[in-house]
Amino acid sequence: MWKSALLSPAGRLVLIRTVLLALPIYYMATSRIPKAVLDEITSMVRRFFWGKVDKQRYLAYVSWDKIMQPVEMGGLGVRDLQATNESMLMKFLWRMAAGSEALWVKIVKAKYFPRSDLWHSKRDYKCTGFWNNMMKLRAVLQLWLQWRIGGGDVCGAFAQPWFKGALDCKPTEESQRQLLVRDLMDVESGSWDVDRLIQCFGYTNCMEILANVEPPIPGATGDSLIFNKRSGVAKGKNVSLETNP
Repeated sequence: MWKSALLSPAGRLVLIRTVLLALPIYYMATSRIPKAVLDEITSMVRRFFWGKVDKQRYLAYVSWDKIMQPVEMGGLGVRDLQATNESMLMKFLWRMAAGSEALWVKIVKAKYFPRSDLWHSKRDYKCTGFWNNMMKLRAVLQLWLQWRIGGGDVCGAFAQPWFKGALDCKPTEESQRQLLVRDLMDVESGSWDVDRLIQCFGYTNCMEILANVEPPIPGATGDSLIFNKRSGVAKGKNVSLETNP
């Protein structure tokens, strides 16, 4: 019953932000909406914003990407539906990765990765739609995370983002698969075991570790998983949030 011609651009913007883009939020928090559906919703919102509710052609004076930017960056703060959908689902992944003790996390872990961890769990034909969506977003979330090394007794040396380039390194020997970060240090000197770092990760990665990662401190509190705001690379955006479990 709303007619866009009866509302000013500011009025249409308020209606879009408070009603049109708020309606699908519940579904976005529980399932991954197909891109085609999100594109259709966005198309309807764009037509309403420019005062066109039918299929006739219209002229957009500003690109929609500009309108979706935050207000402090010169945009109007309209939600990017796909980014909103993915970020809401990745909250569940973050809580699992951070070791939450919530009951639902324990149930999911017992069902899908009882003898491994989130990063090594596999998808099979029996998994639910929820877990299937989690597995599709796992690689995206992993790009934003980094381990903050404490005692080095939690973070594995391989397949864990504890230094730049760590996810590209694979163990060359079976004995390396169970290595923890603490196993890479020289106990007597309390510093990194350079020879072992080169053996496991190569010279270039060894230099990266020596320059940017402090060696584990024996007896220190466990390692913690954080958002890495310096090297977040998902979709070319920077991370401005840092937290730990």
